[in-house]
Amino acid sequence: MAYAELIARLPDNELMQTNEEIDRFFDDCKSLNRPGFYLDMIAHYCKYTTSSIEKNADFYMDNALRYIHYPAESMITKVISALSSIMERLPKENQMMMIPMIRKQIEISGVQ
Repeated sequence: MAYAELIARLPDNELMQTNEEIDRFFDDCKSLNRPGFYLDMIAHYCKYTTSSIEKNADFYMDNALRYIHYPAESMITKVISALSSIMERLPKENQMMMIPMIRKQIEISGVQ
């Protein structure tokens, strides 16, 4: 959580570098098979950052939705927390644009 807190407190002028760090963190978590770390971090980041997340919300949402069908039941609460934190920070128009992405991932997980 200390990493998430640090990332959330970075100023807006470092937003590009922040997103590169988040991308790198996602890749590291994926390669180490530790999705809970990423989901916890993105939930905390989206909830507490003072920066706008609108530009990258679809990327954050897509990464969180990848774990909607993860076999560990404890992961469901982490996915929901991440999705809620992302959606809370978006205007209604952007929230509506996320619905097709959410629907697609739910359909994919239903087929598996």
